[in-house]
Amino acid sequence: MSKPLQVRPNPCSTCPYAVETPSGVWSPEEYEKLRLFDDQHNPRMATFLCHHSPMTEADAICRGWLTVHRKHPMVRVLILRGAITADEVYREPTVELYESGTEAADAGEMNIGNPGPRARKAIAKLLRQKGVRHKRERPPETSRE
Repeated sequence: MSKPLQVRPNPCSTCPYAVETPSGVWSPEEYEKLRLFDDQHNPRMATFLCHHSPMTEADAICRGWLTVHRKHPMVRVLILRGAITADEVYREPTVELYESGTEAADAGEMNIGNPGPRARKAIAKLLRQKGVRHKRERPPETSRE
């Protein structure tokens, strides 16, 4: 049995699968990961965690990924291992999601070279949160030079 993963009822504010997330928030490499889960012949056997997980105390599965890819073999593995429940897989979020990883990636990459004001605000917030987390983890005797 695996350690249970947190499953939020809705995607986070910068979920790449959420239609409301502005284009250009994530790097091309992050968007490319979304496409890999669409491959029916050679599915990527990995769990897609929420991008906010490193800033929290527990791993949370990406709600957008879980909903869009609920029929993915890895989701079945997570259920069998006890990391998530079938009820969590079929809970419907209250925000609109793209139909596939490819659709989400295409939308996210549209303004990647020139993110708009909402995307820049989201990026700044993520960087601030990440910075706070790293400062908290730095041992007290470590100095910055």
